[in-house]
Amino acid sequence: MDFTSGGTDGPRLDAAALERIGLGDNVWGFLPGAADARSAAEAFYRAGWRVRRSASDEYQVECAYAELTLAPGAPVSFGGFVDPERTAELTAALERTGPASDVEFADAPPAVDVIEW
Repeated sequence: MDFTSGGTDGPRLDAAALERIGLGDNVWGFLPGAADARSAAEAFYRAGWRVRRSASDEYQVECAYAELTLAPGAPVSFGGFVDPERTAELTAALERTGPASDVEFADAPPAVDVIEW
């Protein structure tokens, strides 16, 4: 799939997430199972997320509760915003996209501070 800077069809941040986006970036992690940022973006796209190219080798993925930037590297890294009320939804979505993930949430309850699969 060829992603453009205009983005694919897909969900945008909903009203609840937009109310909290002013909190700034609050989630970071790695996708060690992804071959590269493009293949990670394709996995999110297949899972129903909106995807757009944000640089020559970076992608932004978005759904109703999260907006993440996927960056190249070994492993692929990501960072961005997730509605703090819906961190469990993001961890479930990461599990469904396929690649193994290491995730850290800012100001998350201690029980979900670092999640590894």
